[in-house]
Amino acid sequence: MKRVSYASELDNVLLEMEDIAMPVLLPANFALYVNTLVEEAQKDAGLEPKDILIPVNTSLTMTDLDYSDATLCLFIWLIPASLMWQQLDSRIDKVFEAIHAFYHIHDRIYNRD
Repeated sequence: MKRVSYASELDNVLLEMEDIAMPVLLPANFALYVNTLVEEAQKDAGLEPKDILIPVNTSLTMTDLDYSDATLCLFIWLIPASLMWQQLDSRIDKVFEAIHAFYHIHDRIYNRD
């Protein structure tokens, strides 16, 4: 699991073309909380609300999740260009730090030599 930013020309690397997408294992109730919190922060910042965690299981949607379910599920963490920079909203910054910790823990287990 690697993050890669690329483009055919250096000037195009920072253009808003696609979201950064990374797989991450998260408790289902945490993912539901994160999407709700980030959508509120997006609204407060004048942005269009968008889920940042999408279940990989295509038969599962965020509305299927329950706050009482802490089962680990695989999600795609989408980081749009509008949320890529820190200090837009401290809630988003803290959520990204927590998701990155989950990502890093599982990545280290997977890539352990």
